[in-house]
Amino acid sequence: MNRLVKFFPKTDNLAVEGSRLALFNLAMLVVGVLFSYGVLWIIGKIRTLGIPIPLPVWLVMLFVGIPYFIIWFEYGRAFGLKLKKPNFFKGLLVGIIGQIPGFLLYYIITKANFMEIDKEIIRIISTIFRTFIITVPIMAALGSLDTKKDR
Repeated sequence: MNRLVKFFPKTDNLAVEGSRLALFNLAMLVVGVLFSYGVLWIIGKIRTLGIPIPLPVWLVMLFVGIPYFIIWFEYGRAFGLKLKKPNFFKGLLVGIIGQIPGFLLYYIITKANFMEIDKEIIRIISTIFRTFIITVPIMAALGSLDTKKDR
């Protein structure tokens, strides 16, 4: 987590820190979606060979979801430490601004009919991704309320 601190908030400005989070989020989402698609695609190819194994959605949630949620909470916490008084709605607004790339990438993923991609994998990724899009701004807002400096 110490390597990620350089991307965390420097001010209490909503627009600046929301934009910083949006750029950081775009990088995280691209890496997460590519990892998720890669894992599910490999398992899908193994399944076409006749080996009956389930798609490892839990693996995607473990290696993508948990770090993603923790990073968003810590970003919200760092933003909350910059505020004079903890504010849920400012944290939520920063989270919503930071999730703009997520909304755009979700739109692209759901409209990926032009690609030769397995529809089952796209449906799984879009379901996971939709959960992330809704949950992580709330994680940032909750993080903005956690202003203990004892860590």
